[in-house]
Amino acid sequence: MENSDDPLGQQLIIEAIIDSHRSAKHRAVFITVYKEVRAYTFFLYRIYGGNIENAPVTMHDAILDARANFINGKYKPTPSGPVGYIKGFIKIKWKNDLRKSKSMKRKKNIENELPAIYNTFDSTEDKIKKDENLALLYKGLAQLPNKQKAILEAFYLDKKSMKEIGDELGIKENTAKQRKFVAIRKLREWIKINLNKE
Repeated sequence: MENSDDPLGQQLIIEAIIDSHRSAKHRAVFITVYKEVRAYTFFLYRIYGGNIENAPVTMHDAILDARANFINGKYKPTPSGPVGYIKGFIKIKWKNDLRKSKSMKRKKNIENELPAIYNTFDSTEDKIKKDENLALLYKGLAQLPNKQKAILEAFYLDKKSMKEIGDELGIKENTAKQRKFVAIRKLREWIKINLNKE
């Protein structure tokens, strides 16, 4: 029977991560969580760069760090729940891995990831190479306010829906969409202004 204080089963997920052998149900939950965080980890490495051989270690370490915090009572419930909490550890470890490996090139064409932003670079700008465009895009993202950057990151990097983003931020889905639109517009304007300065 599901706990009415925990309708999403977050406590069950935490219990499954702490001890997946407690019961068959805990084992099944752990396997589901494991598959989700594994897919997320490999997505980060394949699409956004980094040494793919480090992905299993990154994921394993993130699960262990989150597990330790669950055991020690250091976990504070968040809208994204324990799985989002683990993904947060994965993202931190992945970024550290990127810094160490100095591998900041994306493995996938940017048009597929941020089409609305990449459209800023039309065919008339063929003197600008795509890798230079990407460097400029990263600089532009750094100029955005944290809230706007967070929405773009959640949508494009974490692949969250606008409804999920709105729920996490405590705002309506339409408000989240509007903020994303404003963030992309600001980024486009910044890129257009700085395109010829590079």
